[in-house]
Amino acid sequence: MSLSLGKLKLDGKCHVMGILNVTPDSFYDGGWHFDSNKAQTRVEQMIAEGAEIIDVGGESTRPGSKSVSIEEELERVIPVIDFIKSISDIPISIDTQKAEVARKAVEAGASVVNDVGGLRNDDMIRTVSDLQIPVIIMHLSLIHISEPTRRTPISYARFCLKKK
Repeated sequence: MSLSLGKLKLDGKCHVMGILNVTPDSFYDGGWHFDSNKAQTRVEQMIAEGAEIIDVGGESTRPGSKSVSIEEELERVIPVIDFIKSISDIPISIDTQKAEVARKAVEAGASVVNDVGGLRNDDMIRTVSDLQIPVIIMHLSLIHISEPTRRTPISYARFCLKKK
């Protein structure tokens, strides 16, 4: 199976995804790119270093982290997506478990949804189906945030792409 995300052809070869977490308490980078200027600089660096897709997340999934509102997550990710779109045609992945964030990120220019909630939310399932957008279904073996959709441990991993 072959799938295109803009200029990126997913055809079975390895590709480099740059990760940009715009949170003050990121599990991945400790909040290094929470400031918009630092986030923009990191985007430019990742593109220069050969990233072929950039994954943008606005809510930490580190152990003990607190959930953020839809509005706060959107305030974090949409400006970064806008910036990426203004300087490059690199595909953008939105790293979220919230359907409304996914929808608005796709409207802003994201071309794939990376659902860190494991696609266990009916609203997210409907959203990615309505948008006919590829989705990465994140594997979460331990659920550490106290939201109902993140309480039950799961033991599966799936990567789904729907060809238009």
